[in-house]
Amino acid sequence: MNSITRDENGIIVPYDDPNIKNDEALIRYFSKDHIVRDDKAPNGYRLSSGTFSPSSEPHHGISVDLENQMLQDGLPSEGQCSPENGAVRVLASIPREESLMVGTSPMEGNPYHAEIWGREGV
Repeated sequence: MNSITRDENGIIVPYDDPNIKNDEALIRYFSKDHIVRDDKAPNGYRLSSGTFSPSSEPHHGISVDLENQMLQDGLPSEGQCSPENGAVRVLASIPREESLMVGTSPMEGNPYHAEIWGREGV
């Protein structure tokens, strides 16, 4: 079990959760607004860079869901993805290879929520 630290505003302080293994999948949801035209892409479209941009909230995390936990609770791997939107599946090792941290960040109504954070000075 990890010990989540919160700042003075109750927001989770970025940390790298050792309980999230590198081979665990992170699900990042996106809307159709994140699909942009790109003549260089094989099918003429690609996901915009905004799909993977950090939030403007304090600590600037990228919201994801933990697929393994959803599957353990009997939810489909696409989790909370609505039919008009999409999702990308990324292994936790990928952001970590870029010196980013992955930590659980449960939210009201979504116990599977996690975030990807940058490190100070990186």
